[in-house]
Amino acid sequence: MKIRNMVCVLLCFAMVLLIGGCASKPKDSKPNPDYSAYAFAGDQWYRDTEGDLETLCFRTNGEFRYSCACGSPVDDADLVESYTYDDATKTFTLHYCEEVDGCITQIKLISCDAEKLELDFEGEIRTFWKEEPQPDTTEDISASYTVDLTKISPMILEHSQSEVITAAKAVIHSFLQYETQTQIQVSGNTQRFLNDMVYVIHCTCPMFGAFTDFSEMTSYDQTSGTVSWNYVVDREEFDRKLEEFHAVAENLLSTVDQNDTQTMRALVLYHALIADLQYDESLLGENYNLLTPEEANLKSSPYWTLVEKSGICTNIAQAYLFLCTQADIPCGTVLHTGGSGMHMWNVLEIDGLYYYCDPTWDADSSGKYFGMTAADRGDWAGGYSDQEGTMLGVTIPEVYEINDSRFAELRNKLPVELSDIRIDQEEQTITFVGYAYEFCFSCQ
Repeated sequence: MKIRNMVCVLLCFAMVLLIGGCASKPKDSKPNPDYSAYAFAGDQWYRDTEGDLETLCFRTNGEFRYSCACGSPVDDADLVESYTYDDATKTFTLHYCEEVDGCITQIKLISCDAEKLELDFEGEIRTFWKEEPQPDTTEDISASYTVDLTKISPMILEHSQSEVITAAKAVIHSFLQYETQTQIQVSGNTQRFLNDMVYVIHCTCPMFGAFTDFSEMTSYDQTSGTVSWNYVVDREEFDRKLEEFHAVAENLLSTVDQNDTQTMRALVLYHALIADLQYDESLLGENYNLLTPEEANLKSSPYWTLVEKSGICTNIAQAYLFLCTQADIPCGTVLHTGGSGMHMWNVLEIDGLYYYCDPTWDADSSGKYFGMTAADRGDWAGGYSDQEGTMLGVTIPEVYEINDSRFAELRNKLPVELSDIRIDQEEQTITFVGYAYEFCFSCQ
């Protein structure tokens, strides 16, 4: 009995030793990888994606770290536990701590040096940098205007039928595509509608009248509701002229930017237009009859005024309207047909107040006709009564009070002959330099 008990004790002791030995036996495990020899490993890499900073790190021990507010390009990156790298195929394989569908599992290495890491995320190339990008604290002092041949003046929008605007936009769109017709829906008096539509087109897209044979009298088919035209240049020449016009207009607009006050923009563009501007006598009287229809259309267009610095009151006023519209200055034209004779000039809104200006009378001059009141226009500035001035059929005094005299000092102090104009965008001032003295005007 004693011997049997002893055997049982020994057997139990042996089982305990066996079990204990099994419990203490180490698990099989793979050694941690060592990528310390690779340039990509160890450091954090940065990429600025439109304000969202991506941070990526391939640690030397095979751990992977990624963060980005946008969650791209590695969705659910917090679930990525580690990576392995195959030098033969230049491929990183990401290992997720749980099964995730639709996530990137492989990233290709394109190049890596001490400063830059280029990676291919399933066809999307991303460049990361060793240095963390710093936020740009510099003030944006340049906000240039670009040419938009579909941008219509707020004053025109205010005083035009919506159907006229819709028709004008349709024609401009087709014209810029080098198409020869489009359908419009006319309302009210047909001739008045077409006249207003053409006015809107000329002030918005100055090239239209210059390069087509469009006529308000003959180009509309009332039965089909179609307006049509022919081009006076072929498609290749048209595209070249369009590109040239953009360059000319953007050069004029480059003299101002969106950080300038409305006063600054209006005055600078005015002087950019009137500098070296010549009155075109060929468009008057018997001289006009010597022009071919194509020459007459070209020379009487605001396109011609902007490109060649030449014209008469109608296309000069429309050219200034175009520039103001591009630079977000509400502007229109005033057509006077009363006792003092036919003439066209501009009305513009600056900081909620309304003014007259006459770039035709200021052609190649000092600019004293900028910022006139209605009283000025009716007195020393030609004797034109604004009671006889209209825009799109609306008499000006019915819609605008033009009595602010802010610009009176321009007429009193401007040099008779300018030798230079100095623009200070930081101080928002314009200095008019004459041969005898100079005068600084604040545009604040």
